[in-house]
Amino acid sequence: SVAFGDPRIMGWPLRLDLAFTGYQRDSTYSQQEFRMETAYRLNAGFDIGARFTREATRPGQAGNELVESNQRIPKGSRIFIGLAAYVSNLDNPRNPTKGFQVDMLAESGSKNETRVQVLANEDTTTIRSEFRQERLQMYVRAFLPVGHNHTIMLGSDFRLLRSPDYVESDLFRIGGAKTLRGYDEDRFVTDSAVRILAEYRILFGPASYAFAFLDVAYIHRPELNGISSAADWYPGDGIGMQWETAA
Repeated sequence: SVAFGDPRIMGWPLRLDLAFTGYQRDSTYSQQEFRMETAYRLNAGFDIGARFTREATRPGQAGNELVESNQRIPKGSRIFIGLAAYVSNLDNPRNPTKGFQVDMLAESGSKNETRVQVLANEDTTTIRSEFRQERLQMYVRAFLPVGHNHTIMLGSDFRLLRSPDYVESDLFRIGGAKTLRGYDEDRFVTDSAVRILAEYRILFGPASYAFAFLDVAYIHRPELNGISSAADWYPGDGIGMQWETAA
């Protein structure tokens, strides 16, 4: 993952971000993503922007296997154009005690994919298709002070993918320290998920704090590779600490 950003282009309240991410999912597939975003600061704490994203997916050995006569992971590419909004009213961006933050991204795009399919007479053919996809993602955090150097953080994350067809490499991955604590990294694949979280923080430095947390997520998995769709609630809890050092 490589990223570059300029918060004020030529002194204008205009931000430009460029990013590249490469992802390898064991022998199932590899994925590369290029992202460019520009955002204009309307006033302090309110940015609105546009995002361009291009993704390319290549199946690996396991991804080329046939599941119910269809290639498990097709070769594909996606292009999204999105609108982003960022609202922030935090007293300290690095270690807030009060305020709120809302990030929202709505994207629409198209996907081209090529997959191998076995016909009824056991002949093999190549299927090429193109269709529309939409994605919506939202991130909300609120901080409520409860005394000197103590605060409660409440938040919610939301993800939604709409598509006429789903493959594993297109779906969101949930699980781990950044998306659902208490579960393995990227354990769940989902087309729609919502997480509600709460933390009690004790602050003891400019960017250091200890906390106890509770995460609860509702995760829906669409029908995938011959397995019927499913949905369930997943709670997680624990304690942690963020510690800033001179290094």
